[in-house]
Amino acid sequence: AGWLQIAKGSYYHELAEGNRIRVERIEAKRGVIYDRLGRPLVRNSANFLLYFVPADLPKDKIEQKTIIQKVSEYLAEVKSDEIIKLLAGIKSGSPESYQPLFIADNIDYEKAMALYLAADTLPGVVLTNKTRREYNLFSLSLSHILGYTGKINERELTKFGQEYLLIDYIGKTGVENFWENEMKGFNGKKQIEVDALGKEKKIINQEEGEDGHNLVLSIDIELQKKLEESVINALKKLRLNKACAIALDPNNGEILAMVSL
Repeated sequence: AGWLQIAKGSYYHELAEGNRIRVERIEAKRGVIYDRLGRPLVRNSANFLLYFVPADLPKDKIEQKTIIQKVSEYLAEVKSDEIIKLLAGIKSGSPESYQPLFIADNIDYEKAMALYLAADTLPGVVLTNKTRREYNLFSLSLSHILGYTGKINERELTKFGQEYLLIDYIGKTGVENFWENEMKGFNGKKQIEVDALGKEKKIINQEEGEDGHNLVLSIDIELQKKLEESVINALKKLRLNKACAIALDPNNGEILAMVSL
């Protein structure tokens, strides 16, 4: 404490006056789900996401509107009025004004690169690269087992508190939901110096996080596909449209395949 106050006191005072120090997360990678023989059932792929930090937007309403319009031009599906409405609900200088405000995700590569190049002229606008889950690599019937991840909603944010932000994704159903705590990992954090536009200038301190644990299921994906085909063929022959089938290992009760149509 003495070193910070005396030896580095003037340095941090200057930062507080001009630039600022903030703590940002280093996002952990979500664990992968495998079948019993180590074949991956999901894939983590790039997901470009855009958010605002309201506190870093210009205080001048005309300048702020210009930035909003520019973002809307890059992302035609996001209307200026929608962004203005979101910002209207955040009080200037409040803790919420320093939190990420979700604007859009799943931005295609060309638009993401254009936004990245323009970022230095857009204070308060942040483009980040999160991960997106890809499913159905082998079998459509896996969706009942795996479930899916999606952007966190207000109810979930209230329930889980400080572990998540509004730009985060969370397991919604299936094993993605049941094993959420184990697969999401623990985020790291870095203390950074930002300039007047809120852009990172340098890293002061950094603590690494821990990636999420992988999950190995008792499911055999090849048997899952065979069972799915068998059920579909049986339904066609019987002229029915609904069925469920489960294949168990009689020695220990492990579920090897589970199909619900």
